[in-house]
Amino acid sequence: MTLLTLISYILLIIVLIYIAFREQILDFVTSFQKFKCIRCGHCCLLVVRLTDKDVESFKKHKLDNHIEKKLGKTIIKRINNYCPFLIIEDGKSRCKIYKIRPLVCQKYPLYKKFFYTFKDHRCTSFKLPKIFRYL
Repeated sequence: MTLLTLISYILLIIVLIYIAFREQILDFVTSFQKFKCIRCGHCCLLVVRLTDKDVESFKKHKLDNHIEKKLGKTIIKRINNYCPFLIIEDGKSRCKIYKIRPLVCQKYPLYKKFFYTFKDHRCTSFKLPKIFRYL
């Protein structure tokens, strides 16, 4: 076996491990950083799935016209791919309904996948090495 073949196999194994454990690796990298919102508004690009309690709160505050059902899930309607409650002032974003915002917005950047809770590495508050941003 040549050295070039050996290096190719090692790189292939590293890539496969990264693909299989990408979320865990990125969560590990962000776990040493404390989250502090910089009000970038990136989270307002995410699709927000509403709980039953969120739906009740929206109806109570007469915001149920912003709710839609898609593929059996209750979500907030999007306007130009953004949350309709996003306000941008002086380059900083904020939420119009901050006090009654949905549970997923309250917990951001944490999200659950299967039985594990991850930090959303796409949040610009986390300082990731550039290589992780694009992989």
